[in-house]
Amino acid sequence: MRRWIPLLKFMAGIAALYVLTIHWWFTAPMLALGEQRHALIESQRSMQQEILQRDQLQGRLAQLEQSSPGLETWMSGDSGTVSAQLGQKLDIWLHASPVTCQSITRTPAAEQRSGRFRKTLLQVRLRCSMQGLVALMARVESESPAIYIENLELATRRHMASVDGQNVGMDVTMDIAVYSRMTSGAK
Repeated sequence: MRRWIPLLKFMAGIAALYVLTIHWWFTAPMLALGEQRHALIESQRSMQQEILQRDQLQGRLAQLEQSSPGLETWMSGDSGTVSAQLGQKLDIWLHASPVTCQSITRTPAAEQRSGRFRKTLLQVRLRCSMQGLVALMARVESESPAIYIENLELATRRHMASVDGQNVGMDVTMDIAVYSRMTSGAK
């Protein structure tokens, strides 16, 4: 029995040396491959779900296009046309608001392009009360197609006049932006 003890210690040492050094060289790449395999399987499942939902999404998109005729028509012009139409929409929003806002200036900005989309900006300066600004912003951002307010700057003025009995004590500068898909003939 005493002869086996050194042999058992030697075998235990070799096993410990193998586990601490060589074993991880073989198992670490296998574990990494297993994780990649699971990630690819999950990716494939999510892509299959998207493919299965494609018909539903196309049907919903067709419904939206039918419910909003002219959705792309007013945005399909050049940048100047879209800026002018944004200005007309701003007039409609200002006149429809129960709280008074005054339009001071409107300046169309240069068109920006990114990939398949273009961004048309109308820089606007207004004098508003807080209630008027909130009502205007709610109306603009609830438009369809989506119109966004960017770069909103507020400056309060204590000595501004009141309009129709309402204090218009804020000087508001904002960019009204609309993103549209560029047509295939656009450069």
